[in-house]
Amino acid sequence: MARLTLRLGAVQFWTRAIHALSFGDLVQGIVKPFIFALILSTVGCYQGLRVTGGTEGVGRATTTAFLWSALAVLVSDVFLTQLLLTLFK
Repeated sequence: MARLTLRLGAVQFWTRAIHALSFGDLVQGIVKPFIFALILSTVGCYQGLRVTGGTEGVGRATTTAFLWSALAVLVSDVFLTQLLLTLFK
């Protein structure tokens, strides 16, 4: 896309991209996925271990795990972004 829209070559694009990155960007890119994975696995395991009611219970637990995980990731993303932006400003 950079070649088509901005007429940038690969070397020029990567040089500009590397110079535009800061240490805080790298930390966010590394820390946030690990936190999100922890949230997803914890909520999924918690809901999975609480299943009762056979196959219907598994369906309900799956839906509940998805909803709680999505909500937890969204809320934690807001707070993590604010925290990391404050720390690495």
